[in-house]
Amino acid sequence: MNIGEQIRIRRTELNITQQDLADRLNVSRSAVSNWETNKNYPDLQIIVQVSEELNISLDALLKGDANVVKKIAKDTTESRKLKGRAKKLIAAVVVLAAVLFGTLFLFFGWSGEVSKEDQVKEFRIADNERVIEVEVPRYYGRRAWYSDLDETGTVAHIAIEYNFGIAKEETDVLTAPVNTDDSMDIFNKEGMQKLEEIQIVTGSGKVVKSLQVTDEMRE
Repeated sequence: MNIGEQIRIRRTELNITQQDLADRLNVSRSAVSNWETNKNYPDLQIIVQVSEELNISLDALLKGDANVVKKIAKDTTESRKLKGRAKKLIAAVVVLAAVLFGTLFLFFGWSGEVSKEDQVKEFRIADNERVIEVEVPRYYGRRAWYSDLDETGTVAHIAIEYNFGIAKEETDVLTAPVNTDDSMDIFNKEGMQKLEEIQIVTGSGKVVKSLQVTDEMRE
C-alpha cells in the first residue's frame, strides 16, 4: 500500500478531514489531496509529521512505497550537492575578497600620512581657529592628527595620518581652536604667546609645510 493510500485510510479512521490534517501539518488542503491521489509525495520532514499526527510508524509508511523511498534518497543527494556547491561558492567569494583587499594593500597600503606640500591645500589660523585642508584619495576616509612642541616650546609640530576606510563625515578640512583656556592644550593662550612657527611634519620629522605665528593670530 502506497503512502497516499495509508494517509487517506488512517485519516478516515480517525475522522479527520483533509483540511484538519492540512492545518496540523501547516500545508494546504490541496497538498493533502495530491498525496492521497498519488499526484505527488510529501517530503521527509512532512512524512515525520504525518507519522506523528496519524500515529503510523515511519517504517510502515515507507515500506509500502518504493517511490517515496527513491524520492527521499534523490532529495538527500541533491541537498548534499547544493550544500557542496554553496561551500564552493563561499570559498570562491572569500578568495576573491582576499585577492581584492590584497591588491588594494599592494597598490595603496592601509594607511599613510600627509608627506607632500601639494597635499596641504590650506593652512591658516583665523578667528581663534586653526584650519588645515588636505587632499588625499577618497578611499582613505579616516583622518587623525597629532601635535607636540619642540624642545624650545616655540615650534609646534602637527602630523596628519589617514587610514583606509569610509569616513562618517567630511574629513578633508581639519579644524581646532587656538588661544584656549585649556592648560593641557599646546595651542592655549600661554602657548600661542610663545609659539613662533607651526609645522606640518611627517612621522620621521620632515617638514611638509610651515606657518609663521603672528601677533594677529595670538589675539
